[in-house]
Amino acid sequence: MYFLVYMLVLLGLVNSEKLSLFASNRDNGKRVSLGEITVDEKAHNITGTTLDASSLIGTYCFGAEGESYSNDCFCYLKVDGKKHNYTLMVDVNDDIVESLTWMMNDYSNGTTAEVRLPVHAPQPPPIKLKKTTKTYAEKKAESKLDAAKKKGKEEEDNEEEDQRTFFEKNWKKMLIGFLIYNLIAGFSKSQQQQGQQQQQ
Repeated sequence: MYFLVYMLVLLGLVNSEKLSLFASNRDNGKRVSLGEITVDEKAHNITGTTLDASSLIGTYCFGAEGESYSNDCFCYLKVDGKKHNYTLMVDVNDDIVESLTWMMNDYSNGTTAEVRLPVHAPQPPPIKLKKTTKTYAEKKAESKLDAAKKKGKEEEDNEEEDQRTFFEKNWKKMLIGFLIYNLIAGFSKSQQQQGQQQQQ
């Protein structure tokens, strides 16, 4: 019986990760302890002391040290602990602490820690790609159809031109004819006047 309890306790310790959190000020090198948390990687919950970031004002580099996870600076952030509350997000994937994120969260009461698990996004159903190959006869029929459409458009354009009046269609020819007529008439009139002057 004691052996079974001992094994359960040992399994509980194996599946948990104890992390010591700290913040380092890059300007003066001062390191402030934020507390310790224990992440139960199987049950996906966090236990331990409450984190205290109320004394932090300025630019800090947040870090964590544990048995299997260690990072001197997992987040570099300008904080104001007196005005804002913060949340430590612990990303657990396949029962292993993957990463930590320190973020502002004014909806929380004090500084909190939460476990964040990956979520599988829905996958769209596969769509079969259809490659359509056309035979020579299909291509020829399609080209004839395109040619007929073009011819129909040209006929429509011609119909629009045919709706004009005779004067609208032929005004240039009439103008040229009128100018030639006036030129010939003026030339013949001048010859008649010269002929009459010679007879006198």
